[in-house]
Amino acid sequence: FSEMKPRVVFVPLLDQTQTRVQSALKPELKKLGTLIPKSVPELGTSMWSLGCETLDRDLANWDAYRGYLVPLGIKRIRLQGGWGRTEKAKGVYDFGWLDHIVDDATSLGLEVCLETSYGNRLYEKNAAGGPGGLLPAGEETLAAWDRWVEAMVIISDGFIHFPYVRQPDILVCMSQGGFDKYASLIKETSILIVDQNLVNAGDTPCSRSFAIPATRMAEELGRKMMANIVMVGFFTAITQAISLDAARSTVSDSVPRGTEALNLAAFDKGHDFGLATLKGRRKKAEGKKGSN
Repeated sequence: FSEMKPRVVFVPLLDQTQTRVQSALKPELKKLGTLIPKSVPELGTSMWSLGCETLDRDLANWDAYRGYLVPLGIKRIRLQGGWGRTEKAKGVYDFGWLDHIVDDATSLGLEVCLETSYGNRLYEKNAAGGPGGLLPAGEETLAAWDRWVEAMVIISDGFIHFPYVRQPDILVCMSQGGFDKYASLIKETSILIVDQNLVNAGDTPCSRSFAIPATRMAEELGRKMMANIVMVGFFTAITQAISLDAARSTVSDSVPRGTEALNLAAFDKGHDFGLATLKGRRKKAEGKKGSN
């Protein structure tokens, strides 16, 4: 492997001669033959999986060996997420090294299994940097670990410079726990949308807050689980962040086959409620102006 070169797309020639493996051991066994590898495109399926260990600790070079994987028939790789390498300053994440490996592996047709390990010594002095260490513990460490994992699974077609929303333009809450957790992020110009039967929003700093009995409306349609679809309809009417046609099409494409009509009915119910809410507020505002 001393002859490996970085950024080689495919190894031009794999040594398949009978003498390609040299050893000082003399097992005195009869040689039966030499294995000839097949590349990934030649295999209908492959059980070969490579543990790409130590990349998270910067002890190996992905570019040095990635060109060997496809010709050797390796279909899957396993990676550590590398908390310690990704978050070197509290709350600041650099996934550049990981994105490079995952994107490159995907372009080669490899399947990636990503593990959320190991620890981070920013939060625990003796945190595990590799196998054999203890799992993260302690309130601050576990909260930081949760934030890192959440940041790691953010998906985008473009670059994400900072994957955490600090001041949301729109906050939708369908549980009291969710509201209590994120209400402090609301700014004055935010739009707050809640399920009025499940969330007590109290006094909020934002000037635009809206409520809908989404869960009750879904129950009236016979399926409580469609409360989120009712909320999507309400959200579409209130925010106008997406067009009505695009929203209905997305709902229809994403729900289980055979339930499209019922889910679209739930969406329309929420959308109509949203339009009625906006109309009522406009009339109220006009009435106030008239009285002045």
